[in-house]
Amino acid sequence: MIRYFKKEPFIYNISKISLGLMGAIMIVFYLISSNMVEQLHRQQILDDYNIIGGLATLVPDKEKEIANIFLEGKNDQYIMAGKKLLNKYGYTQDMDISYSKDFYAKAKKMMTYNMIMLILIFIIILFYFSKSIIYIMKKIELFSRGIDKVMDGDYSVHLATNNEGIVDRIGHQFNLMTRRLELSIEEIKNSREQIKSIVTDISHQFKTPLSSIKLFNSLMLEDEVDKENQVKFLERSKEEIIKLEWLINSLVHISRLEAGMIQLKRENRDIKKTVLDAINGIYLSAGEKGININIEQLINVDINHDKKWTKEAIFNLLENAVKYTEDGGSITVNMERLETSVKIVIKDTGIGISPKEQFKVFDRFYRGESEEVQKKEGSGVGLYLTKRIIEEQGGTVTVRSTLNKGTTFCILFFLTDL
Repeated sequence: MIRYFKKEPFIYNISKISLGLMGAIMIVFYLISSNMVEQLHRQQILDDYNIIGGLATLVPDKEKEIANIFLEGKNDQYIMAGKKLLNKYGYTQDMDISYSKDFYAKAKKMMTYNMIMLILIFIIILFYFSKSIIYIMKKIELFSRGIDKVMDGDYSVHLATNNEGIVDRIGHQFNLMTRRLELSIEEIKNSREQIKSIVTDISHQFKTPLSSIKLFNSLMLEDEVDKENQVKFLERSKEEIIKLEWLINSLVHISRLEAGMIQLKRENRDIKKTVLDAINGIYLSAGEKGININIEQLINVDINHDKKWTKEAIFNLLENAVKYTEDGGSITVNMERLETSVKIVIKDTGIGISPKEQFKVFDRFYRGESEEVQKKEGSGVGLYLTKRIIEEQGGTVTVRSTLNKGTTFCILFFLTDL
């Protein structure tokens, strides 16, 4: 039972104070009662002196016998004789206690002290229970008002929980609950906005290839379209279908990442091999444009990363570099181990990105505003996907660019975080 009281310091402290007061009252009462008993004892001795002295005065020659009778203690014969004698004069066992004035006064005084002690103990117990109940009721009322506010949609409510104890612990848990509710609702709102944005972006991205496919199919259905034009329209439709397929796959990847459906399988392995695999995947398309890929330095560093997704993130940067670098240009890949991180740098000699667009290139579905960019095939999801993959693994990706000179992407994997 005590351990339950200890869980609520306020009630526990009130209990200790109440028990202490009751103990002090009982000690005082014991001392007073002991003193009164001592007084009764002395009064009894005086009464004995009075009786023996009276008898000795009346019968002086029997003094020794009288003293012996008194000192020997009770004797049934003497008790019966004394009872018979005193009853004749009205002194009986049934007489009122007030007849013995001294004894009555002392007994009444002791009873009064007993009553006072009982009243004080009752007051202390009543005070203890009232204080405890008021304390708990105030807390419950505070919790009730807080719950009402939460039910009304006000999640900013915060209960004061400055003390220790189970009641304040409930208040602290209530605060945590409201905070989590607030975050969950905010997350739901953000998710709704995000879904709305995704739907808008998807409809915009799908509109162009679907319209093209629809147009080509309509043209091919016309009787006057010759075989050569039909083949041409089919080739164009195929290109749009491939573009649409790539866009759908990218959107699936993004959606699964954002929904947490993809769990990155991070393993401690050499990042150099992952970078090389990404470079090997881009060699063919770079060779078709006569773009030279220069590898300045690749170092062996074991990093805890998901090889498949990290390779895709690096491949997206390399693919972007090939796409926006003119024929005969170059792409340089370099790795460097710093004190707390590993840096992967991909630099190209392409068309570059304007300063105002460098803050937007990682936005979902964003494509550059320049005419050169708009002419190129793309959906604007590659860099966004790269950023999500890198950041999901505790890294960062940044961009620096100069128009008509080239772009540099820098990936950092922090060793302390991996």
